[in-house]
Amino acid sequence: MFALARARHGHGTGNTTMAPATHLMYTVCMDINEVTGNRINRHPWELSRTGALLRELAPYIAPAHSYINVGAGDLFFDKTLLRRYPVQEVHAVDLGYEGRSPKSSRIRLYTRLEDVKGPADYALMMDSLEYMEDDLAYIKALADKVKPGGYCIFTLPAFSFLFSDHDRIVKNLRRYDRKDFHELIAQTASLHIVKEHYFYTSLFLVRFIQKFFHLSIDPEHKVTTGWKYGRRHPMTLLVQMVLDLDFTVNRFFGERRMHLPGLSLFVVCRK
Repeated sequence: MFALARARHGHGTGNTTMAPATHLMYTVCMDINEVTGNRINRHPWELSRTGALLRELAPYIAPAHSYINVGAGDLFFDKTLLRRYPVQEVHAVDLGYEGRSPKSSRIRLYTRLEDVKGPADYALMMDSLEYMEDDLAYIKALADKVKPGGYCIFTLPAFSFLFSDHDRIVKNLRRYDRKDFHELIAQTASLHIVKEHYFYTSLFLVRFIQKFFHLSIDPEHKVTTGWKYGRRHPMTLLVQMVLDLDFTVNRFFGERRMHLPGLSLFVVCRK
């Protein structure tokens, strides 16, 4: 996942080049920093987030015919969604799709958001907006691809004061506070927030301790790719269960406008 008007060449090299200023390229590159080689074991964070979001998004997914997923990567989330819901078409956007063809007739692959023919019922950006140099311009472009009454849904790294070496490793440009994101959405004119809450308080506490006691975060730069246990291993199931409970507790308090701190922020905006 990479930045507005910026494309990566030579995946994994870290080299970038700016697109022509006269032709905005709304592109997101598959995060090669987080996907190295053939990933065998899904991290429990990814498994938990996928399951929790599918449950959280059920009211928006069930009646939908099509949606956009920006920064869809290897399509794990989308394939899981398509097995559960009768969505007719997924528009997946990722610069890493150059030259690739989908294996499903229900999935369309794009390297640029501007090439997606809207309008879609809703759009997703899961941990990808933070890579955009001009996040406001990208949100506006995304909203233009959604039909009136549709939704733009975001998960975001939370709390700017937690910005750390980990964020630099994965090329994040920023983290988001609720107040700042409210102000950002207010500038779009076409969107308003209808639901929000932080999630993963447990991971927030871990990162807080790492940040303020100057402990090394991801010293081997494995990010989430170093999980050595299989999906059904007791350790994976235990961590996933803890994270699922964490998400549920945060949602409970968020619905009552009592926001516990979390490492991530979940936001639903209606057009």
